[in-house]
Amino acid sequence: MDANLLSQEGKLNEAFDSCRAIFGVGRSIGDEPFLISQLVRVAIGSVALKTTRRVLAQGVASDEALARVQSLLLDEIDE
Repeated sequence: MDANLLSQEGKLNEAFDSCRAIFGVGRSIGDEPFLISQLVRVAIGSVALKTTRRVLAQGVASDEALARVQSLLLDEIDE
């Protein structure tokens, strides 16, 4: 909700920071060997991706904020 509120207020750079934080929550579960843990990680990743798309639709962020999100997404794909 933080990312949605920030993007609605036009604070896109901060909203992308919140999106990156959502991905971080999912990644914290990454080393767990249990199926339920991996399913939760996938669900959190889905929320993070959906939120990131919504923020992108709200306007134009700085190149630095976009580069940080892009780097995180590429790293997440490799995982």
